[in-house]
Amino acid sequence: MSPKIRKKDPCPCGSGKKYKDCCFRKERPSKDDPSQVHNQPRGEKLEELLEGQDVLEKLGGILRDLQTEGGFQKCLEDMWDSKKVAKMSTQKIVEKLELLNVHFDEEQFREQAQDYISAIELAEDHYYTQDFTAEGYDEDFIWLAIIELWKRLISDKANLEMIDDAILDGHDDLGYGDYTNGLKEWEAAWNMIKTVFPPEITAIEKTDEYINSFPVFKLTYSLSNWCQDFEVKLYNGGLEDKSWVTGRITYAQEFCERFPDTDRAVLQNMLRAEAESYAIVGDIEKAENLFELLTKRFPDEANLYIAWGDIYWKINVIPLDYEKAEKIYRSGLDHCPAERDRIYERLKKLEKEKGEI
Repeated sequence: MSPKIRKKDPCPCGSGKKYKDCCFRKERPSKDDPSQVHNQPRGEKLEELLEGQDVLEKLGGILRDLQTEGGFQKCLEDMWDSKKVAKMSTQKIVEKLELLNVHFDEEQFREQAQDYISAIELAEDHYYTQDFTAEGYDEDFIWLAIIELWKRLISDKANLEMIDDAILDGHDDLGYGDYTNGLKEWEAAWNMIKTVFPPEITAIEKTDEYINSFPVFKLTYSLSNWCQDFEVKLYNGGLEDKSWVTGRITYAQEFCERFPDTDRAVLQNMLRAEAESYAIVGDIEKAENLFELLTKRFPDEANLYIAWGDIYWKINVIPLDYEKAEKIYRSGLDHCPAERDRIYERLKKLEKEKGEI
């Protein structure tokens, strides 16, 4: 079995880019799936590249170029990626832009950025509109340069590219079971998400619609899906380090405050996570009060009764109270007739454990 490729690793295709900046994006599902979108800054699509040309002739020309002495090495040297640009000094980046006939003024750049939440969109509107002389791979340098200059010159103003990088890096770490670094990356992503979007966007699903309205930049992951993944990963991380359970409480509270008009099911899940987390850290009274309020607000949600009952026998931080758990489950049976089977299953497991003691 081939070893798993981390998104931070060099791409196996030999482009010299990180995997996340190269073939990872190419391997993602098409943008027809709204939950799986990706960046497509100015690069030519294959069908556009080959349009009006003989496919074999075009591919043959590419192969001939690569087979010439030093051809492949030269391709690698000519290509630009974020890592290569990051190694350049700010002065060298600006000088390279000037060589491409792209004027860059720091004060003007700072003013321009105030109206944007994407460096690529800013580049498209203000730098690709100049009479630049970039050809081939040098055309990519322009948007990569603007991303890097944004990070250096106005790092206190988050943008979508920073969010995307944090989510991808965190996803990579979490995939390897590194919850410490993975959750730190995702926590950073969340802190940026809270401030990047206009205040009138008060539902998480609206962030996806807002981003999809951009002509060029797209996030790799849907934020309405990612925000729920983050809650689950905080729970998983909390099994090893209780500080992440406290982080889960904070996240759930901040999410409901920042995006109060989010879909009912997602909002209810965040509120349940908050109540459940209080029980995990040992504050049963707080958890009890929150679950009571939640079942009044969402009386027909079986998940709430199940999670509430679970804290009295499935979380090993308090004396077991099977009777209390059973009472809560049976209350759920009365209020959630459409999901009685699920609650009955929980009751069966409870009875089984009681019988084994």
